[in-house]
Amino acid sequence: MHKLLVAIGITLSSVHALAAPQLNVGSMYDYVAASKTTEVKRIMNSGSSTAYVRVSVAEIVYDSNGKSSEVAAGEILDVSKQTDTLIASPARLIIPAESSQTVRLLYMGNREKERYFRVRYIPVAPDINDQFNLSEKEAEEYKKQLDAGFSIMAGYGTIVMVHPEKTRFDTQVIESESNIKVTNKGNSTAIVDMIRYCDNSGLNCTPVRVDHLLPGREKTYEKMSGKKIYFDIKEFDVKKPYSF
Repeated sequence: MHKLLVAIGITLSSVHALAAPQLNVGSMYDYVAASKTTEVKRIMNSGSSTAYVRVSVAEIVYDSNGKSSEVAAGEILDVSKQTDTLIASPARLIIPAESSQTVRLLYMGNREKERYFRVRYIPVAPDINDQFNLSEKEAEEYKKQLDAGFSIMAGYGTIVMVHPEKTRFDTQVIESESNIKVTNKGNSTAIVDMIRYCDNSGLNCTPVRVDHLLPGREKTYEKMSGKKIYFDIKEFDVKKPYSF
């Protein structure tokens, strides 16, 4: 009887799961090189229902203490400079099940310093005012389809870093008796990638992680007895491996 109930539960869960879209936005970080003004990002829908996706952009700004906050794209600018921001086009996506669409990320603004933006991809149950060009009947039918399955649709927020026009990388790695200090003295974000601690033979490693080191920031990694630390410094398309 217990096995029967489990089987029924799995079957019902599978049926319900069919009703919802499932987004995959790929990398959570995108970079616009100094020589480029656009990046193209592919958004996948691996679910079994059409995804109606609203795309929004906010700029991430840092105060003098390094604390970040978000403002809607363009809000920190006066009306005459509204183009000095990241633009996502199109701002509405209709992605059929098991299909994909692309978003063009365009930046034509000031590049005296590095800029940071958060782009959100939010699946919604559209109505006639959502600019998806659905009739009232079509919107109602879609909502009924969602009601028959899961009503929770996961959205994602990715980070877009726009490198300055005169990009300069200068990442310094200094070893002391107790730690390794990595300092970014350049004007563009450096990536401390594939960070892990392993035994002296290079095996039995901890799970890898990654740190983004903004200009002017530093990060300290403590040494561990009987362990070696490994990481790569990535300065856009240049990678340097380190081990201590």
